[in-house]
Amino acid sequence: MSISNLSETIPSIIERRVIDNADKIALRFIISERESRSLTYSAFYKTVLSYAAYLQREAGLRPEDRVLILYPPGLDYICAFYACLFAGIIAVPAYPPDSKNNDRVIGILKDCRPAAILTGNPQDMKAYFSGRIISFPDLESGTYYQQYTNPGLRGEDIVFLQYTSGSVSIPKGVILTHANLVENCRCIVDAFGMNADSEAVSWLPPYHDMGLIGTLISPLYLGITTTQMSPFYFVKKPLRWLQVITNAAPYEVISPAPNFGYELCTNSISEEMLYGLNLSHWRNALCGAEPIRFSTYEKFSRKFHTVGFRRSSFIPVYGLAEATLLFSGKTTAKEPLVGLFDPEEIKHNRISIVDPGQTPELPYIHCLACGPVVKGHEALIVQPETSEICGAGTIGEIWIRGKSIAKGYWNNTTDNRFHSFTLDGKGPFFRTGDLGFIREGLLYITGRLKDCLIVNGKNYYPQDIEFTVSNTDELLRKDGTAVFTVAASGENDPQEKIVVVQELNRIKRKAPVSRELFSNIRQNVLRVHGIIISEVVLIEASAIPRTSSGKIMRHKVKEMYEDKALKVVDLSGG
Repeated sequence: MSISNLSETIPSIIERRVIDNADKIALRFIISERESRSLTYSAFYKTVLSYAAYLQREAGLRPEDRVLILYPPGLDYICAFYACLFAGIIAVPAYPPDSKNNDRVIGILKDCRPAAILTGNPQDMKAYFSGRIISFPDLESGTYYQQYTNPGLRGEDIVFLQYTSGSVSIPKGVILTHANLVENCRCIVDAFGMNADSEAVSWLPPYHDMGLIGTLISPLYLGITTTQMSPFYFVKKPLRWLQVITNAAPYEVISPAPNFGYELCTNSISEEMLYGLNLSHWRNALCGAEPIRFSTYEKFSRKFHTVGFRRSSFIPVYGLAEATLLFSGKTTAKEPLVGLFDPEEIKHNRISIVDPGQTPELPYIHCLACGPVVKGHEALIVQPETSEICGAGTIGEIWIRGKSIAKGYWNNTTDNRFHSFTLDGKGPFFRTGDLGFIREGLLYITGRLKDCLIVNGKNYYPQDIEFTVSNTDELLRKDGTAVFTVAASGENDPQEKIVVVQELNRIKRKAPVSRELFSNIRQNVLRVHGIIISEVVLIEASAIPRTSSGKIMRHKVKEMYEDKALKVVDLSGG
């Protein structure tokens, strides 16, 4: 049963943690406010080995077979994932198909061609897959774990395929090895000062890189407890997230979330609900995924400082599936560094600092630094068209390299972004497709290359326009906006049209939608950004397609707009 003779892999490291922390809680999953399930390191280890043995002996799966995991969030999902790792099977984490993600699951099935599906609901999967559909029997008690066979894992072996979010293109399976995971776990522990007195808390989906690696792999790599809950459980009552963090005292908590998670807490938790919260031991409130807004940081910090939340605990981070997870970000005793920059210069890919004290009449935008690049890794800012390294004070594409960078995409030998060289021959680097700049050793993210709107020779980032639109009126849902360009319809109008698709706020939906709202949106965007919106489309809440991490899929929204597939509420003003 022992795997201690293996090279450094995630299973070999977890075995050492089991030896040191046998009776310590490894995983706790909150089902309701009165019910939770937990596993000690010893119980978790035996369950995972039992599942791995079942895959080897009963299911007949072999090392390097691909297996799609389609359990809902919970301990079953986590144990199934780790069973694949211990059996040497290539795991493919995904969320069970529903009306919103059918296309994604079908696309993953076609791309990775799994040998089997692991699920708790075999009957529901038969419509999607004609091969082996496996559901684990009760193996948690007994000695079945002794049937486990060591597959002889190595650092260069593939652990799992991490499918990208698909926010700007079709999801691709990023190939991650044990060496990638071990290196990135080291980076996470080092960057955020995690130790035996830390505890992880998360509501993030386990099939997304931030949730899976950040809160299900790196905590077990370190040997600490991670408390999980379903994202749906959080969304229904955001206060639950902060209550779990409160209950984790006296441990120092690391708990990440995308921007909208912090927004949801700020907007839905009343002053009366703050009673009983204690966020003073929340050391690492990581904020990742796009975009990270200064207003979110400011409002969240201001609202929750009375219950112990420290501004220095809010940590903007940058990561991506192709880098395993974390690429930049670090815990400090200081507040996040916020740069004030000239918006007109940014439109021309230049960075110019604005000092409101010296020039109060000049407009400026806030930009949060995502910290330094993690140890052992490198980032360059490169001109995307020429591959020339950009000079200081210039926005360009972010190119990265290091031990955490994946080896490529599954079933794709034509994408050369993992083997890119600069004009002067430096490389190889991975081209992220993200735009940003480096100042004083800190990385700033400004947007996505594919999303960038070019209007009259100037660059505009859709997330900036989306923020302006959604804050025009309370009837509009925050983080429910997609801005994109479409080709002009007439030969006499060579300019592309800028289209805004905006969800309505479900809570405020009873208010009437007037023609004035369309005009206010256009005027607000013109006033702030100096550009003219061609069309405003209002749709119902939750109608915009999103990735597994909550990112808006602008390319998909554009397709739906062009196919007239959007659930339009009112176009009378558009």
